[in-house]
Formats: sequence, C-alpha cells, structure tokens
Amino acid sequence: RLRFSEGDYLAAIEAYRRAAELRPDIASMQSNLGAALLAASRHEDAVTPLARAVALDPSLGIAELNLGLALYRLDRLPEAASHLDRAAVLEPGNAGVFLVRGMLRESAGWRDAAIADYRRVLEIDSRHDEAGERLRALSAPP
Repeated sequence: RLRFSEGDYLAAIEAYRRAAELRPDIASMQSNLGAALLAASRHEDAVTPLARAVALDPSLGIAELNLGLALYRLDRLPEAASHLDRAAVLEPGNAGVFLVRGMLRESAGWRDAAIADYRRVLEIDSRHDEAGERLRALSAPP
C-alpha cells in the first residue's frame, strides 16, 4: 500500500499481482490490483481483477466503483452504468461514486440524471469543486 500511496504504481502493481496470485480467493487482493492498474491508466488490464473482486465479494462497493470507472474509461457505458448503479447502493456516502456516475450520465446525454448525481456529490461534500463546476455548466442556459 505504501508504494501505491506514494504513486509508484508499477511497483504496487507487481506487489498486488504477487499477492493476488498467492490468494486469488480474496476479493480485496483482486480489488487492490485492479485499483493499482486503474491508477496507472491500464484500464483494460484493470477490468479482470476488478470483475473477480466483485464476483468474490458482491458487497465490495469500491471494487464496483473502480470496475465502473475502468469500463467508463473504455467507453463501455452500459456495463459501466450497471456497476456504478450498484456502487451507489453499496456506497451511498461516497462522493466519488456519484461523480463518476454523473460524468457517465453526462457523456451519455442523460442530463437530468447527471445533474441529480452532481447534486448528490455536493450533498456529501459541499466543497467539491469538480461537481460544482459540472453542475453549473449543465444548469446554464444553452
């Protein structure tokens, strides 16, 4: 975790990969590997361990969020939306879930749903600049 928190994603990926190989049945190991791959912008590579994490522990909201984010970045919007909807149920107090889901909804043209998600982000964290900016942009007259 130290390597990941210091931004040394390649070292973190290798450490998490070894741990996941030793204990492939532990969801958090798969989730950590997927998160490191995602942080290193290896979105396609992140999908498999994150999907494994979700399969191993369907209550692991952070894995659902990260899987949804990876799929969103791969432009696999319907799949991403499904995982982000599940993450919103599992992590109702996580502003990141609603921010990413709002971005997905905005990019898909679902303006009202995106606005609702950005408002939810601001309910959780009233000083969230990105959500505030996106909400103002969507609320501005055309």
